[in-house]
Amino acid sequence: MEEKNEENALIDVVREYLPGSVHHGIIFDGHNFLEELPKVTYHHDEPFADASMYVHWELCKLAHQNGIKVMLSGNGGDEVLGGYASHLYSELGRLLYKKQIARVFNQAFRFEKHRPESVFRFLAHSVQEVLPFRWREWQKQLQSKPAQRLIHGDFKPDAYTFYPHRNDDPFAANLLNNMCCWTIPQFLHYEDRNSMAFGVEIRVPMLDHVFMEYVLQFRPEDLLKYRTKQLLRDSLKPVVPEAVLKQRLKHGFAAPLEDFVNFDTKATLAYFNEQVKSVPFFNQPEVKRLGAEVLEKRENAHFHYFWRVFSLAIWYNIFFNG
Repeated sequence: MEEKNEENALIDVVREYLPGSVHHGIIFDGHNFLEELPKVTYHHDEPFADASMYVHWELCKLAHQNGIKVMLSGNGGDEVLGGYASHLYSELGRLLYKKQIARVFNQAFRFEKHRPESVFRFLAHSVQEVLPFRWREWQKQLQSKPAQRLIHGDFKPDAYTFYPHRNDDPFAANLLNNMCCWTIPQFLHYEDRNSMAFGVEIRVPMLDHVFMEYVLQFRPEDLLKYRTKQLLRDSLKPVVPEAVLKQRLKHGFAAPLEDFVNFDTKATLAYFNEQVKSVPFFNQPEVKRLGAEVLEKRENAHFHYFWRVFSLAIWYNIFFNG
């Protein structure tokens, strides 16, 4: 993607810092997005949630084209070392659960200096982290209400458990859910499927059990201190450019899905309508209205529902309609 953000702007910084290295880059504009979608879906054997899976597919293709057989991945680093905003929220929740109110406020003010959230937002999240899990599950069920209009049949949102791993310590609960449910299983799945499609082996040193056991010796306050991954930032001071260590926001494996979908809007709408019409459990009038809303009216308030319907339809047609 050509649009600069705080993270990809650091690519040039690292390139200059490592003058002897060979760099490979791709600018994604979505020109082959519709063409590649069925291939990615087939190899994944499931619908996928965002465009990072497609971007990673293209990365593995590039590695194959350049004769690269083995790559190292940073997957697991955020989960183990505290790289997500949820780590900050759950750490505040942990302190609140222990009734260390002064420390909650102290840490919230520290975190605010390195994040866009206000102190009030941090405090609100800390309260949410200590709410009973049944209340939090109910909140997730309410969020699924708009999706229920898109599906026919006996759809029961309460059959899905968003917090399968529960612990009185909010930080421990967050760690367990990320490692066992929310992120790592999905990340390893698409990394494995994409790399196998192009004959590339990807290794994940951040998930090596020796490394994980070492990191887990540290307390949450050691990992975070003032912001996400603070322990890692401190340990890499001698070897990583200062601008990288001072990065405030995490953009993840950024991929502008909306831009890819709208690269050729007419082609996308035609493909969307073709795919959804043969899925028997879709509420066809609602699904087509959603497609028109996103692709004709360019209203993206419900884009995430549109994409999930689109991805599910492609997967269904590949594996159930041949």
